[in-house]
Amino acid sequence: MNKNFLFLGFGKMGGAIFHNFLQKNIKKENIATIDPSNSSADFKDISEIKNRKFDVVIFAIKPQNSEEILQKFAKSNLFHENTIFISILAGKNISFFEKFLGNDKKIVRVMPNLPILINEGISGYFSNKNLKNNEEKVIIDLFGQNIKVEKEDLIHQITAISGSGPAYLFLFAKNMVEAAVEIGLNQDQAQKLAIQTIFGASKMLLEEQNIEQLIDNVASKGGTTRAALDVFNDEENSLSQLTQKAVKSALKRSIELSN
Repeated sequence: MNKNFLFLGFGKMGGAIFHNFLQKNIKKENIATIDPSNSSADFKDISEIKNRKFDVVIFAIKPQNSEEILQKFAKSNLFHENTIFISILAGKNISFFEKFLGNDKKIVRVMPNLPILINEGISGYFSNKNLKNNEEKVIIDLFGQNIKVEKEDLIHQITAISGSGPAYLFLFAKNMVEAAVEIGLNQDQAQKLAIQTIFGASKMLLEEQNIEQLIDNVASKGGTTRAALDVFNDEENSLSQLTQKAVKSALKRSIELSN
């Protein structure tokens, strides 16, 4: 792919996307990165980006100071009429970027998740009407696995599931470790057993994907696993109810932040 990429902002997530690009054989000389907090007001005094127009611009700045940065960036000469702008900013709608860049610009909103740091992430994305024939797909594929949604509001649902989801699993792992210690294992044993169990089970999910069948493969009638699942499925306070409540709470917060 012979395109020039610019990362505006380069935190953990931006850095992870950058390394994914390199693994997909994007040449390092085709990628520029700048820290807006150290940039001049008009973005013209940075040697790395002088006299360059970028085909793809990835906004990886913090949402809090994005308005001031975008005001300055919009006045620069770093993009052309067909530049694709990609935002990973949480809570910022495409209309926010159109306000500064113009309604005719090609803008994609992406919600990646933390495992992108180890090239195992999944992203959800939405594109505005200016992108034709899924032309953004070849760029988004550089992020790793992805799904496209037809309504921008569904980015909130993606945030609640895959964006926040790794923390749900980390919390469950933490609780498994604590439970293992409580019943007599030491910390090292508990951590190794819990983490490897979750890792192995996750690989099986990827290969099998029939979740109900996998549960049945472990949980025989009247056995130890079924005894544990009966607790998780308690009608008054089931794991299913707690999960739905947690996801809906994340969804609500995502909507609040975008407003």
